[in-house]
Amino acid sequence: LYNDSLIFDIGSHLGNSALALSYNETNIVYSFDLIDKISSIKKEQLYGPSDIPNIKFLIDDLFNNEIRYKYKKILLMSKIIFIDVDPHNGEMEYDICYYLKDINYQGLLIFDDIHWSDEMEEAWEFIKNHERVTSTIDLFFIGIVFFRKELSKENFILSF
Repeated sequence: LYNDSLIFDIGSHLGNSALALSYNETNIVYSFDLIDKISSIKKEQLYGPSDIPNIKFLIDDLFNNEIRYKYKKILLMSKIIFIDVDPHNGEMEYDICYYLKDINYQGLLIFDDIHWSDEMEEAWEFIKNHERVTSTIDLFFIGIVFFRKELSKENFILSF
């Protein structure tokens, strides 16, 4: 999809999403677990060997404003931001969407599990109707969000 790009993976859990996103070796994937909830386990045990050169595994709380600020430049440079956070209640998804709007993010935002719960359904509806969101694509399991000014305001649902 992209070459020589930054990709941001939020809510990595075991790094599975990062592995898929790192398939194109010209891209660099920053993969974040939000908070180290398993502090007694070393990062190498959690993610396996660190021999994948284009993945940077990090544990940090991107929903803390001070911490988030130090990653602002990388967020803005990222072509894709993939979000799969637990719990799937929509709060963190909305929060990151609102933050990206505030910093004028222009890339592609992908949310996992948009139909996981009633709360996620509500969050997805709110995100789709946000004034800075130009277009969305609902693929049932994931939702894709565009902030690009040159796109018209449209919401697509693809059934397959």
